[in-house]
Amino acid sequence: LTGHHSCRRPAKIVDARQPKLVYSMWKGYMAQQDSFANIAEMVGSDWEYVHTSGHAYLSHLKELTAAIAPKNLIPMHTLYGDSFPAHFANVRIVANDGVFAL
Repeated sequence: LTGHHSCRRPAKIVDARQPKLVYSMWKGYMAQQDSFANIAEMVGSDWEYVHTSGHAYLSHLKELTAAIAPKNLIPMHTLYGDSFPAHFANVRIVANDGVFAL
């Protein structure tokens, strides 16, 4: 994506033969659960922390949907799902615990 808030970093070169564990939630969860260390040991890799905010600007969502042209766009994990039809095409509103058949 492009735009004012985009972050551009050089790609990190990794050995594709070595699995890599990526974690992007609050680091405190890792400290509270021993299972993270168990997973790292099973896979034979350390965790790589990659920060994500979990928030997307409307302009970025518009850019993304223009680029991929989805046949169906289902708003998820948002307080403003009902406003999506005003900004995007092919929006399908699905109620919590609802089912959308493909």
